[in-house]
Amino acid sequence: MYRHPNTGNDIAPEWYNPGYTLLYHDDGVNHCPGCGKQQWLVGRVMAECAFCETALPIEHSRRPYFAGGLQLQ
Repeated sequence: MYRHPNTGNDIAPEWYNPGYTLLYHDDGVNHCPGCGKQQWLVGRVMAECAFCETALPIEHSRRPYFAGGLQLQ
């Protein structure tokens, strides 16, 4: 899980499990987790369901890029 870099002990509580993250993917069919429909209003960072207004982060917006398209290292 999450370990302290110096001691190697767990630093997160036992109940903490981040699981999976819901993301909007540009290259596939996206069903809304709230209502199951497929109509989306897509912005630069978030996509919002047109029916129930559930918002999801866009998958490619999580990558570390500068505005000019240069990748951070």
